[in-house]
Amino acid sequence: NLEELIWRRREGYLKDQKGRDARGYVSETWKFMKMLEQGINLGRRYTDITDYLHRLHREKDYLRLDTAFTKYHDMTKLYLESDLLYCPDPDLFEIYIDMLKNTGRSGFANRLMEKKGK
Repeated sequence: NLEELIWRRREGYLKDQKGRDARGYVSETWKFMKMLEQGINLGRRYTDITDYLHRLHREKDYLRLDTAFTKYHDMTKLYLESDLLYCPDPDLFEIYIDMLKNTGRSGFANRLMEKKGK
């Protein structure tokens, strides 16, 4: 009786392997889609303050630009971990790259430019 129960449980476990694999795949895909949604929403937020960012860039106020681009920078790093480039608006991306170069993070800026060139 016990051996039969063990055998049936093992058989059920092996049959369910495909379902467990699919659940892991769906979970991974869902996390990726949530990351993309966060990027889109953040991009919309930054297009709302485009004039402010342009003014700071014209005045070469890189300290305030760095503060303004904090969430943008975090999202860029998150996208790079997934081997993607976060560029919701090319104009803001150029300001972001210029800010990185002027705040001493030119290595990161070069990595982004290489990624953009691919």
